[in-house]
Amino acid sequence: MYAKCKDLGASIRVFDGNWKKNLISWRIMIRSCVENDCTRKALGFFSLMQFRCFEPDETMIGHILVALLQLEETTFGLSFHCYILKKGFLNFSFLGTSLLHMYAKFGELGMARNLFDQLIHKDLIAWSAMISVYAQGGQPYNALTTFKQMQLKNEKPNEFTFVSLLLACSSVGAQELGESWSWFHSMKEKYDITPKLSHYACMVDLLSHQGKVEEALEFVKKMPVKPDKRIWGTLISGCRLVRGSIEIAEYVVE
Repeated sequence: MYAKCKDLGASIRVFDGNWKKNLISWRIMIRSCVENDCTRKALGFFSLMQFRCFEPDETMIGHILVALLQLEETTFGLSFHCYILKKGFLNFSFLGTSLLHMYAKFGELGMARNLFDQLIHKDLIAWSAMISVYAQGGQPYNALTTFKQMQLKNEKPNEFTFVSLLLACSSVGAQELGESWSWFHSMKEKYDITPKLSHYACMVDLLSHQGKVEEALEFVKKMPVKPDKRIWGTLISGCRLVRGSIEIAEYVVE
């Protein structure tokens, strides 16, 4: 109850007064610390729990990974990765994915890839996470290569996979423009995925940064979804790169 009310102090007092602690009560206490951004308290309770001879489950490991993302200290992350390997928790795909995001946040893309290669069962979430790590980490070509590897494994992408893929295409630029359109259209034609605003935004960004603002504007006008400020802002940015696009800029502003 106190945990839901964000009263961490009261939660700790109740927890300390409970002489019959079990795994569930430890899990709730650690989760409460994480949700209240008290990362070091969460890690402290995790260590104390093991000292009291309680073994964590995969859900609790997930809470600790969230705490480590808040802490942003690579040393703790590496140590906990070793702990997960030792305890066999890497068999849970969602924990492997969380570790991928942790390394990505630390800027350790090489470590993320090594971890990905170690995963025995690579599901859609793991593939999508690795593509996202590369796309957001400034390695678009690796994102595109990973997507093609995923296709070879007959793993079907979802809408989140395509956001990362199109983001990578936008970073690469004109070299992949034709292939970008092919992938965009394949969403509906091949995978029966209806493009959403985020997918359209990636294509507008790709066109705008290549100076194709007129083509980008026509694309926006034909979109079946209403453009948001992000898309209009992208068009304005593209107009700044192209001489003679004042009329387009004025249209966007209106």
